[in-house]
Amino acid sequence: MAFIFISCQWFYLGVPLVENVPQAVQFIITTFAIVEVADVGNEGMIYGLLTTCSNMSGPFGAMITNIIGDQFDFSEDAIIADSDHTRNEVATSFAIYYAFTAFASTLVVFYPSQKKMLHEWKKDGGKYPIVGAAAMIFGFCILAMAITSNLLTMFQSTKCLRFAGGHGCKN
Repeated sequence: MAFIFISCQWFYLGVPLVENVPQAVQFIITTFAIVEVADVGNEGMIYGLLTTCSNMSGPFGAMITNIIGDQFDFSEDAIIADSDHTRNEVATSFAIYYAFTAFASTLVVFYPSQKKMLHEWKKDGGKYPIVGAAAMIFGFCILAMAITSNLLTMFQSTKCLRFAGGHGCKN
């Protein structure tokens, strides 16, 4: 099977290591955007807003990982046993992980291409208050949902909930 070829530990470590490059680029771009968007007097607020939005991917990603990971039938003991079923489950989970990483990398096309474009967006942004309000509400809902889901995983009585990535409570 193909698993003989890809059972090397570096195959599974490769993408997590390589994905640090786009994360570093995202950090640099976000920092540049903050410098360009912030006006005198509201630098702290803009920095807080943009870094919060940027850092939301961590808790939101953990929530999605918990929910999707619940659909697979493998555990540490099953991985040690090394059956074909477990190999297929693990390979599928990694394929989903790599697909999401590749898809997220394509979103870079939505970044402003130059400083001039960012200033145009800033100048024209005030003309669309509904879009701004919708983006803020959407961002707040994602943050609240992700924090709630991750908090539920910390308690024995709630970590069984599907929203927290469990298999469903039996009570």
